[in-house]
Parts: sequence; structure tokens; C-alpha cells
Amino acid sequence: MSHDAYESDTGDRDIPSVDNFLTNTPVERRIFPAKRKKALNRRGRAICRIAYAHDFPIAQIARIFGVAYPTVDHTLQEFRQYHLYDQPENDYYYAGEEWAKAFPRKEEEVEKERKRKLGKRQGEKISLSTGRRVGKRPRYSSPKSDPDDDEGDSSSASDGENDWDTDSGSSLSACERSDADENQDSIPDPPAIPKPPPSFVTPLEPDKPKRPTVKKPFMTGYPSPTPSFRETSAGTQAPTGGSSSQQSPKPKLIRRLPAVTHRPPATSANDGSTLTDFLSRITIPGTNLNTPAHIELFTLQGLTIDRLKVIARWPRDDLTKGLRRLLLRGPNDAAGTRLDVFEVAMLEHAVRKLAGSHEAKPFPLSNIHDSPSLQHFLHSVYALDLSAHLQLFVANAYTLERLRALSVAFAESSADELGSILESGLGRRRNAGASAGMAPLELLALEFALRSTSAGNIQS
Repeated sequence: MSHDAYESDTGDRDIPSVDNFLTNTPVERRIFPAKRKKALNRRGRAICRIAYAHDFPIAQIARIFGVAYPTVDHTLQEFRQYHLYDQPENDYYYAGEEWAKAFPRKEEEVEKERKRKLGKRQGEKISLSTGRRVGKRPRYSSPKSDPDDDEGDSSSASDGENDWDTDSGSSLSACERSDADENQDSIPDPPAIPKPPPSFVTPLEPDKPKRPTVKKPFMTGYPSPTPSFRETSAGTQAPTGGSSSQQSPKPKLIRRLPAVTHRPPATSANDGSTLTDFLSRITIPGTNLNTPAHIELFTLQGLTIDRLKVIARWPRDDLTKGLRRLLLRGPNDAAGTRLDVFEVAMLEHAVRKLAGSHEAKPFPLSNIHDSPSLQHFLHSVYALDLSAHLQLFVANAYTLERLRALSVAFAESSADELGSILESGLGRRRNAGASAGMAPLELLALEFALRSTSAGNIQS
């Protein structure tokens, strides 16, 4: 593949690889161009167009490149205005072989490019002297003559023998005309259409009796009067307003209401999806985090599809600490009951990727020191909705004032002290069933919420 007609490169830039697009991770920033310099070079613009052709949204491409949204939009939609010398057919040459293997050119793009080149070639011809493709010369019109005029035939034989009119109004000699005939394809003149004789007149059709027309009724839910008809002298029916003894049967006009269409309810992203399918979709193949033993462990700890999307927005340290406290196998745990270090790390990597996708939930927080009531605080405890456990808090005397006191008293203490106090009164008891207390994930979110509000790092 040839280069562009003009080398429009702008120097080295941070170029993402194929793995960045497959894993949806931004490129690491190493090169910082000066102001008023193009953020993308020729290879970057080629990768943008290839990724956009394979259904990557503009916002995701901009996030992976680390540039603004209009920068990618100018490269894709308005590249003729902002990048005059870019030729999209050379994008795979500049992108590299790895992009041609991972994201091959689509058939419709190849067909579109073939039609574009074919249309361009149809407007050109090959010069016999240089062998280059040049624009075709204008076609020449036939000599001016009137086929119905006898004098025009004689004059055309003499006057049009040496002078030919072109579209631009110039004339050519006989030698020039012979050269033009050799280079241009001959176009046959269309056959003459015979003129009808002046005596020929199209006969008029006889008048047809007009039928009565009734205006189409407007479909409403209310009854309307039916128009009546009477016989006229011509044998047709005409509407009349009064009643008569000699009336034809009234036509029945049925007023119908428009059919009621019921739209199906909007389906959410979790309809028909289980935790097993969700983990198979977000994790890397080969990690095997969707076995029945893993699903049972996740359910016991309180991890669901919605909550995985919520904790994806947790701070990085809290997400790492929380998953290890919930799922990591300890020295006294039996084999197969919990996850090893590799499995926890792969699950954390998969959950963290949800933060940059459209499936991630927002991260609203409630400050316990600013909440007017306990119910208001439980509505968003570290982005989890714990309002269903309001009666549990009230029954065990965990009031709003006491939770505020715990937040201040155990701000600098270890995690085991505050966690044990919350678990002893609010956790699940072994002899009371799974529905009698809070899940370990819910207790962990409450602990993180109390510590974050005491430290004053609430995000608004």
C-alpha cells in the first residue's frame, strides 16, 4: 500500500495497542506534546478510524487515547476539514500488521472503496504520450442543422465540414476533429421521434355520472349523526338534512377507536441473566470463577450482580481490602471454601473494569453526621442500599447517635475492633438463618462508611 500523497505525520505520540482496546484500558501517558500541537499523529488517526469502523464508540476511543472527545470526532467525521491529506484507504498501512489481524477491513468498506475508485477512474483517461490518467476532454456536439429544413441539410454539408462547436463555444478544425474522434467514444444520435399530424386530435371521453362522495369520518369515541341520502332525477343519491317517506336505507358508518397497543416493559440489563453468566462475561476465560462452589461463596457473602456494579466505583484501596476480607482463603480455612490470591486478584481486575463501562452504578454517599435520620443514612451506605435492615438497627439499639459515636471513637482503631462491634449486633447469627442479619458485604460497607465520614473524605 502506498503512502499518503502528503506525509501529514506530527511526530511521536502515545499510541494504544490492540490489547488496550480489547481490555478497555487507557494508554499509559509518556509523551506530552506542546500546546497548539495535534494530539494524534497519522498512525493514531488511522487507529481511531479502524476502531470506529468496528463499532467502538467515540467516547471510548477518546478515553483509551487520553484525548478530548472533539479530537476523535474531527478525525472521524470531519477529517477532510481538519486533516486534508489523510487518505483512509492507507489507514491499515500506518496502523500496522497487528491491527490488520485483530480488526480486519470489513467487506462493506472494501466494496465502498472499490466503488469510489471505479467512479474516479470513469472520469479519467490514460494519456497516450505520458501514460498518466488525466481528465477527459469535453465531448463535441453534432453540426447545427434542422432535420426538417431542406436548406439546413445543404448548409450543414458545407458549413459543418470544417467547424465543430464544443460546449465552451470554441471551434475545431478538421484535423483537430479527427484527433478527437480517435480519442473519444462515438455516441450515436437518438432516433428522431415522428411528429403527429396537425389534424390529429385526441377525442374527449364522454361525461361519466358523478357518484356521491362522503367525507371520511374522523375516528373518535363519540357517536355522530349519520348522513341520509335521497334519490335525484339523474338516478344518483344526494345527501339531505330533512326526513322523507321515500328515503333509501341509511348507510351505516362505523366509528372505530384506534387499536390500543401495549408496549412491552423495558427490560433491564439483568433480566434473564444469572450471576454465573455475568461472571463468565466479565472475567478472563480460564479463571473459572463461575463454578457452583464460587457462586455459593459469593451469594453467602452478599455479592450480587447489582452490588458488583456498585462496588466497582469504590476507591481502589477499599475495593482491594474488601474483596480480600470477604473472599481470601485464610490459613485455617479448608481447601475449596474460599479463593486463593490469584482468583481474588482476577476478580478484582474484572470488577474494576466495570467502573469504566456503562454498567457501573453511580456512587452516592450519605454522611452520617449530616443525615437527618437513620433511614436517610441507610438509603446509601457506601453506595449500598441498607434501608431494608432499618428494623434490625432499631431492634438492636443501633441508633443514629450511637453510630456517630462509633464513627468518631474508632476512626483510628484497627479494622477488627469496629468490624467485630458491628457484626456482633447486626451480623447473621448461625442459629437464626440467613435472613436474620446483614451479609458480610453489607457490614463491610457500613464499616467503610463510618470510617470515611470520620476522616472527612466524603465525595460529593
